[in-house]
Amino acid sequence: MSPRTSQSNQKIRELRRDQILHAALKVFAYKGLKAAKIADIAAQADISQGLIHHYFLCKEDVFTAVVERAMTGALAAFDDLAGVDSDPLERLTIIT
Repeated sequence: MSPRTSQSNQKIRELRRDQILHAALKVFAYKGLKAAKIADIAAQADISQGLIHHYFLCKEDVFTAVVERAMTGALAAFDDLAGVDSDPLERLTIIT
């Protein structure tokens, strides 16, 4: 078995971060920021709390990353609609 490359390590880090953010989105949506705990996110992602802290300092940092990801997606959707000739309701439907 050959050792992992820096590229494969980076891919693993990206996948793990995505896993955490996906789980966090579910937890925050269900419990809200105040009630959610790192332990809840870890349980949802089926990983240890320590691993989450390897990627994020605190729950608020996880929440910020979730919101940034959502905003990036929304902005991309707006960009995709820049040249689309449709009514405003249809555009809103596409965005959401």
